[in-house]
This record gives sequence, structure tokens and C-alpha cells, in this order.
Amino acid sequence: MSSFFFRGLSIRKKLGLLSAVLLISLGTVAVVGYQSQLRLEESQRRNTVSLEATRSVLQTSLTLNNLRSLVLQTLLLASSSTTSNEPLMSVLQEAAEDLQFSLPCGEPLTADKTIQAALAKIRPQADQYLNAIQAIVQLTLAGQQTQAMQEFPVSEIQFVHLAASMAVLTD
Repeated sequence: MSSFFFRGLSIRKKLGLLSAVLLISLGTVAVVGYQSQLRLEESQRRNTVSLEATRSVLQTSLTLNNLRSLVLQTLLLASSSTTSNEPLMSVLQEAAEDLQFSLPCGEPLTADKTIQAALAKIRPQADQYLNAIQAIVQLTLAGQQTQAMQEFPVSEIQFVHLAASMAVLTD
């Protein structure tokens, strides 16, 4: 059957036709390989963004839990006036700085528009939560434990909303 197509062609023409078919096949393989490489690079970029977002959310979550434990520690230790306020305030300041640092701001994250929108929503909530925590600690250290205990549920509600907003980044 193959002799039917090549009947009447010289060896030179047969080799030229075979070479053309081979070049077309190689070109097709090269184009498909290039497209596959582009898809692989895009997938790797998306995975990098996803991993970076997950890392940042976990780090922020740890910082928020640290702030929660600080408030509870302050509320529990408020009755004993033998403790110094200076270490608690320095720990609070350090945790506040950690929270601002741990909110994602890396280049891979800021390139994604959906992550930018989620961050724009998270940052004000984190600031509100941080302000509420600082107010509770300051009230407690000032000796106003009952008012601080009344403010604590508000901070817990803010924490729940903040955690729900952060969950959007990992999805």
C-alpha cells in the first residue's frame, strides 16, 4: 500500500517527502512541548502563591493565638498585683509587631488580585482586633478588670470574623 503513494517518485523526492514529514512531526512535538512547559510554569506559580498564602495565614493565626493567650494571661494575673506590667506590655507590643509583619505582603501574593482583595478585607479587621486586645490589656493593667471582662467577648467576636476572613486566603 505504501508503494502506491511513492510509485513514480524518485529516491530523492521520496527522501525529501520523508524529511518534510519528519520536520513537521518535530515541529509539532516542539510546539506541544513548549505549551506544556508554559502550563507547568503557570501551575508552579499558582502553587507558589498558594503555599505562600497558606504559610502567611498560619503565621498570622499563630500570632493571633498568641495575642489571645496574652489577654487571657493578663486577665488571670490581674488579681495579683505582684506582677510587673512592663513585661506584659513588651510582649503585647512584640505580638502586635508580629501581627503586622505576618500579614502577607510578599510579591507572589500581591500579584494575585483575589488575594489582594482578601488582604484588603483582612488588614482593617486585624487592626480592629489588635486595638481591642490592647484596650483590654490596658484596662486590666489599669485595674479595671470588670470593664476588661466586658470587652473580652467583643474581641472574641472580632477574632472569629478575622479567622473566617483569613480562611478565604487558604481556599
